[in-house]
Amino acid sequence: MRRYWFAVLGSAFLVVQLGLLYAIGIPSTFDWSIASLVGYALAGAAFLVAGVHEWLPIPDGVVPWYWFAGAGDILLGLGMLSTGVTSALEGDSGSLFFGVLISAGSLVLVFTGIDYARGGVHLDLSTFE
Repeated sequence: MRRYWFAVLGSAFLVVQLGLLYAIGIPSTFDWSIASLVGYALAGAAFLVAGVHEWLPIPDGVVPWYWFAGAGDILLGLGMLSTGVTSALEGDSGSLFFGVLISAGSLVLVFTGIDYARGGVHLDLSTFE
């Protein structure tokens, strides 16, 4: 798998989020569903940077691509977590089960993102090169 797939995934997230923003307009209140949309949009931006740049210069050094991929996974997991919380708060048992299932899956993405940001301690990042 090549790193450019991160750029494809990030672009898809950004296009979908912009389409949703155009369709529903700018929300007047901030709730869990808006938090998930913001998390997905930020994850898309981080994935796009990870797929396009091998590293970004900053004044004190460089930031490698896998930090952005890790941040994208963490933000995607947080967006999924807020979606799970929204679903769990709906009240019926099916939504509660679905919300708990989504929330558990989001934790896997967060831990994967943490491992990416650490440089691939448990996951082999050389498969993306």
